[in-house]
Amino acid sequence: MRIASALLVLAFASRASAQSVDAEVLFRDGKKLIKAGKLAEGCDKLDASARIEPSVGTLLNLGDCREKLGQSATAWATFQKAAAAAKAANDGKREAEARRREKALEDKLSYLTINVPDSNKVAGLAIARNGSALDPALWNQSVPVDPGDYDVTADAPSARHWTRHVHVDAGGFRGTIEVPKLEKTGGSVPAPVADNHDKADKKEERTEAEPAPEPAREPSHPMTNMRRAAVATAITGGVVIGVGAYFGSHATDLENQADMVCPTSTCNDHHAVDLNSDARSNALYANIAFGVGGAAVAGAIVMWIVGGQSDVTVAPSAGSEHAGLSVIGRF
Repeated sequence: MRIASALLVLAFASRASAQSVDAEVLFRDGKKLIKAGKLAEGCDKLDASARIEPSVGTLLNLGDCREKLGQSATAWATFQKAAAAAKAANDGKREAEARRREKALEDKLSYLTINVPDSNKVAGLAIARNGSALDPALWNQSVPVDPGDYDVTADAPSARHWTRHVHVDAGGFRGTIEVPKLEKTGGSVPAPVADNHDKADKKEERTEAEPAPEPAREPSHPMTNMRRAAVATAITGGVVIGVGAYFGSHATDLENQADMVCPTSTCNDHHAVDLNSDARSNALYANIAFGVGGAAVAGAIVMWIVGGQSDVTVAPSAGSEHAGLSVIGRF
């Protein structure tokens, strides 16, 4: 099979680096917005950063921000995630801090129960809370929710839509909403009518030409110029990855020093703040080095594979959202 042009994009390595950079940018923006008093916007930035890279520090800051907004249930769940992440990272100090913040919120949680008696359950019943589907496993369960207004809806095939509004107060509110048996609409959706026309007459006989035999390939050479370049590229990528490992190790040391000075998520010690900032910068350099080094190694593998072909041309290709190699030739 002849390929006119094939673009081999080193997406995995590039995306891994970009994700860490994006998470760092969102984290810093979120901290700036919170410091400026824009809690809601800052929380959203931290939340986006945590979705990309759920680090312990980001989750602790996000939980603190949600608690300040009065979103007690979301903050409680976020501190649980932070504790789990800290435990996985063998970070005992921040795990203890996350557990402390989680426990402090337990008595402030508000609960909402959506009760669905067995006699009211019908086939295809779907229940939503503020537009988000509620898993049947959560029916008849007391679930922590943030204080605020909620619309509970229920729908089923050939049944009337049902909705109920409830306001959840802060500070230990416990409420229950019972979903009734939905009223039937009396209508039914007609089954699709099968097409009984004879389609055999519409079929046309098709003949396919015998494929022409592919010309014999010339024997490939074991060590071509491209394969020599692949070896050099792989060595370069390994060196860059080593540089990334150095920055990563240095970032961990700086973060540990900062935690020793100020183990909690709130810190006014300038030296600890500087250490934490340097740690993030080194972590950023490490992520970039890992991404570039990984891309070089991946590119070297591609070059080695196609380098044995005498009629293959490889050229670099770059765009606003990708970097890769353009391969032209026969495989």
